Amino acid sequence: MNKTEKELAEALNWDYCDGCEDLIENNGFFVCNLSYWDGGRPVSGHSLKRPQKCLEDDSERYKITKKQCRDSISGVCPGCGGKVTPIKTVNNSDEPTFWSGCERCGRFCHGIEKVYFEIARDLVEKDILRPLHSLSPSGDDDAVDREYYLSTQTSNLSPIIEQIDNSLKEKRRIR
Repeated sequence: MNKTEKELAEALNWDYCDGCEDLIENNGFFVCNLSYWDGGRPVSGHSLKRPQKCLEDDSERYKITKKQCRDSISGVCPGCGGKVTPIKTVNNSDEPTFWSGCERCGRFCHGIEKVYFEIARDLVEKDILRPLHSLSPSGDDDAVDREYYLSTQTSNLSPIIEQIDNSLKEKRRIR
């Protein structure tokens, strides 16, 4: 189905781009004929934009306030044990929002109880459990590589330790 971008944009009350004339429809997206597709999504070219009011309505739904973010944080970073704080960023609509994460190791997370982190780190350091078998410690004594290995393995193991503890508590409660 080909329509001119201006006709379609006017019919939908959307903004349009003067850079091209024809639009094609693909999986519900209307984009200019300069676009190419990867998995059903436009990769390049121009796409129609909804009016700003619609974008504002959508962005409000996904905006997280600093207080909401702070309230979602509990515990320490599951990777390095650092402090989890609200980090100012932007959402998919390019609007300011907050995500929780650890600035020390750059991991977005809500945190985990410190005891789970400590148990996971101990098991990883002693090479007792390694949740990511594809990631091996480097033979070098490079501190950066070692910390990456430890924080990545610990981050993946911490929630497993928490789940095991919760399962044990549940089993004991049932008995």
